[in-house]
Amino acid sequence: MTVGSHIEALLLSPDFAYLRSWFYQNPHALRCELGRGNDTQTYMHNAYRRAKEIFASLFPNGQPDAVIFDRFTYKQSCHDRYAHKERAFLERMTARRHVIVPNLRTYEDEDGESEKTYTRDRVVSYRDGEDFPVHRLIRRNIWEQQFAPVGFVSFENECILSIYDDRGCDVVFATHEKLCELYPLLKPYFLAYDAEEMARRYGED
Repeated sequence: MTVGSHIEALLLSPDFAYLRSWFYQNPHALRCELGRGNDTQTYMHNAYRRAKEIFASLFPNGQPDAVIFDRFTYKQSCHDRYAHKERAFLERMTARRHVIVPNLRTYEDEDGESEKTYTRDRVVSYRDGEDFPVHRLIRRNIWEQQFAPVGFVSFENECILSIYDDRGCDVVFATHEKLCELYPLLKPYFLAYDAEEMARRYGED
């Protein structure tokens, strides 16, 4: 397989774990705020609106080059219902060319658990001219938080946009140069809490 971008090479590497929290675990990353407002309706409306605006900034043609998500396989029957829903979603999303990167590091590994209760594979599903249901996926990431989020990948901008829930999203870049290039465009959406850290990353040599 010919790999055409730095971000694609990372995604196809088993050494690239891409575990939450993405912003804190990746040095070339920015964090944006989504939900704003004093009542639930306004807050969720702004979360969806701002997510679409951030997406449009990173994907001006309206489509990602690929989407990624985790496929979990559990050893305990109590997670059967969750796993079934994830598998059903996987089947719908991978009705096109895809690559599976198996046996990735898990959150249990990060926590030092001695006995794993699940395994994690990364699915990289390529657009290849067949559009993804982008707005449905954005809504899914915001509202259906029990599922593993879907990440949107741009080979041109060398980044992954991952919405963690209605509160915000992280943009992980493959290179510092791409972070600097997109920094001014995303700055109006920055989460104030992490603004100082993002400014430091932007200013790095």
